[in-house]
Amino acid sequence: MSPKVDFTLGLSASFGSSDYMETYFGVDAEDSFRSRLPRFNANSGMRDFSITPGLVYHLNKSWHLGAGVRYMRLIGDAEDSPVVEVGDENQWMAGLGVFYSW
Repeated sequence: MSPKVDFTLGLSASFGSSDYMETYFGVDAEDSFRSRLPRFNANSGMRDFSITPGLVYHLNKSWHLGAGVRYMRLIGDAEDSPVVEVGDENQWMAGLGVFYSW
């Protein structure tokens, strides 16, 4: 953008194994009894995709300020899980930072 400002852009996607998906998104009989959520078997597959734009402002050669936001969308069995119905399949995160380089 300019010698003082850099724009960053990150794109990513995550895959979850059957063990991972079942641990975090599955609802077994015991979980269902305790939470009253319906039983759900989460299979392996794509878990999410995300986009992360950011800006870095260079104060001088060593000091920098950064800001960014991340949008992540759960997909597949992660999105379909009854656990997520209590929450939201859209996830947002923002951050600010001060960086020193040598």
